[in-house]
Amino acid sequence: MMNFEIAWSARAQPLVPAGLVAFDSAARQLVRDLSSREGEWLAPLRIAAGPTAVVVLGEAARLPWADGVTYVGRHPDASTLYLPTHSEPRVPIDLLARAIGRRVSSCNVIVCRNPPMLLPIEASQVLTRELLKHWLEKH
Repeated sequence: MMNFEIAWSARAQPLVPAGLVAFDSAARQLVRDLSSREGEWLAPLRIAAGPTAVVVLGEAARLPWADGVTYVGRHPDASTLYLPTHSEPRVPIDLLARAIGRRVSSCNVIVCRNPPMLLPIEASQVLTRELLKHWLEKH
């Protein structure tokens, strides 16, 4: 994670959700909620998690609904960036992608608006109940 502040505006056409990111208490609640799901329901999803953030990636129809999370989608002109579905940066997307590429070597990055930061997601894994349990025990 690294701080990265940019100006945002409302997106006229929301991006199709391709993932979500949750922090702190919202992350713990999300993991608890997902832990109650069956393995078959979890299998199409991928997870990347750190001490304070949880990222879940997958098709829009498979993503869980959860309070306090930010849904993200891939920008059509910068497929390595996951941006908030209802916000867009006030800078040209190609310039933003290049600036992020200089700071982060990961091929996929979530650009968070609140809190303002970059989350590289190189090491996502298939979502399993065991991973969720392990994260809850650790955090």
